[in-house]
Amino acid sequence: MSTVTPLPRRGSARDLVAGQVRAELARARISVRSLGNLLGQSSAYWSRRATGQTAFDVDDLEQLAGLLNVPVGYFVGAVDARGPRPDGPDGGQVASECAAPDSNREPTD
Repeated sequence: MSTVTPLPRRGSARDLVAGQVRAELARARISVRSLGNLLGQSSAYWSRRATGQTAFDVDDLEQLAGLLNVPVGYFVGAVDARGPRPDGPDGGQVASECAAPDSNREPTD
């Protein structure tokens, strides 16, 4: 008789992180199976994490962030992976490139 391992409940933090990882891997066109070769652990190790059966630890996320060139916080929804968008309201500028808040003085007559 085989043992069935239930997937985590929908909406759990583990499930959300696993979904973020799978989405970013898909964008990069990297399979979960190939992570074993790229990062050193077995493909089963990464598969358990990508399906949410086992939680990612910080070291896992750090390795993935380096491989995928995204901030570690992206996987937990703390930051956007792609940064400012060129078509966004900030015109693609990052905060350090924007004018200081008080630099737009009132016009004088």
